[in-house]
Amino acid sequence: MGAEWQGRTQEMSIVQRVGAPRRLCFLAGLLLALGSTTGAGLAQTDPGPPSAIQKFVDAAKPGPDRYGKKVTVLVGSLPTGQTVQWLSPAIKKIFDIDVEVVRVPIGQLSQAIINDVTTGGNYDVLLFPPRMLGDLVADGHLVNLDAYAKKWDPQLNDVFPAYRELYNYLNGGLYTLTMDGDRLELYYRADLFDNAAEKAAFKAKYNYDLAPPKTWQEYLDVAAFFTRPAGATLAGDTLAQPFFGMSEFTRAPDVADWWLNRFAAFGGTYFDENFKPALNTEAGVKATENLKASLAFGPTGILNFGYPESYDAFIQGRTAMVIQWSDVAKGAENPQASKIVGKVGYAQVPGAAIGGGAIRHRSVLAYSRVFGISAKSKVPEAAYRVIQFLHSPEVSNLYVTGFGGIDAFRLSHYADPANWVAQWPKLPAYIANTKASIENGYPELTIPGAVRYQEALGQQIARALAGETSVKDALAETERQWNIITDELDPKLQAGFWQDQIKVWKRIGLAP
Repeated sequence: MGAEWQGRTQEMSIVQRVGAPRRLCFLAGLLLALGSTTGAGLAQTDPGPPSAIQKFVDAAKPGPDRYGKKVTVLVGSLPTGQTVQWLSPAIKKIFDIDVEVVRVPIGQLSQAIINDVTTGGNYDVLLFPPRMLGDLVADGHLVNLDAYAKKWDPQLNDVFPAYRELYNYLNGGLYTLTMDGDRLELYYRADLFDNAAEKAAFKAKYNYDLAPPKTWQEYLDVAAFFTRPAGATLAGDTLAQPFFGMSEFTRAPDVADWWLNRFAAFGGTYFDENFKPALNTEAGVKATENLKASLAFGPTGILNFGYPESYDAFIQGRTAMVIQWSDVAKGAENPQASKIVGKVGYAQVPGAAIGGGAIRHRSVLAYSRVFGISAKSKVPEAAYRVIQFLHSPEVSNLYVTGFGGIDAFRLSHYADPANWVAQWPKLPAYIANTKASIENGYPELTIPGAVRYQEALGQQIARALAGETSVKDALAETERQWNIITDELDPKLQAGFWQDQIKVWKRIGLAP
């Protein structure tokens, strides 16, 4: 596989000498839209380092390798950026590397990256979502990390295969190290699902037991059951405000990931074996129809929900279920922010029956964040030592196991609940569920053009949900736009990237 990738990379570099500026112009505009709608888009204030990180920094001692260099890290104004800032004093102590953290609003991050890799050279380390990986590698903007990894082991065998093989490697080479391992999961109000009166009423209406929905049809049943007006009774209490069955991310373009949870469960895949878009299919229609039907049971304004809206609806106690990133469950246990502490249960996103009583669950590994080193960096070795340190098991455990918004990506993160910074009674159940979600994962595209494919899909799904176009027409239009993107990037090369990505999916057990 490596030799095939190497040949394609050489061909791509020739093709992209002319096409790169146009590709990156597209990428900047699309990621500007993406950044403004993800959970990362929330404005963040810096509360200072958590006690576990401060204790680690205070205990840091000089190491044997001293660089006397400055490394500049470009990050978004997010928890990930705060964490790099908090740990910078430890890097100074251990490596004698001064880390300058440049934090920009998340909606401006993509443009800042693209400006710098094409004309700037001001930043050594870039923190970005893996969906940008294919474009950045194809255009030669990232340093290959293989030689550094041989000398200073990043312990990649401890990283879940999906993040390692699909979000760190491309073209057979190592280009990034993970900081944030995202996936989508179902969280539900366990106190309501366990209420005897609610269980009896559900059984009488649907003729099966109330439980976290295993299939997407059950999801509609449960969401409908719990949707009630003000004045109705819920678990013995009279509602002062309406209560709703579900909450999801519906805003374009990232609604594509919530659609993909369904599409993948129904057996869908991005492209067929001939690299033709495979969206306007039975799986695509079922996925769109199910998502659209579910919105009847969401809060007012559900058609324009991003991360903060869906997050708040759940932790403020206004919905029975939410499908969101795994940090939402941690936030629900934070008494400073949540009204439902101790009341949350964890489940896989619903799936589809595939015969013999089996159900296919596919949790989209949506977004995530990885470190890469700019090809323009004048201190790549020092930059590597910085990202290797931040990515390491001991250091990453400090920031992925707290109540913050960065999620676990290593096997060792889940090895012992006692090692987590945040502690709550249901933590072992949360850990078991998140591990299963990763193992049932459905990766985002990381081939060149991935951001543009995602943008086109999300925009058309949003139009279908809003009733601006039919389901079939939305999917057909997405396929038309995907073909245009492929033609602009070179169909033969794109097909090669896709075929090799599918090989990786099969090798790590995530094949469609």
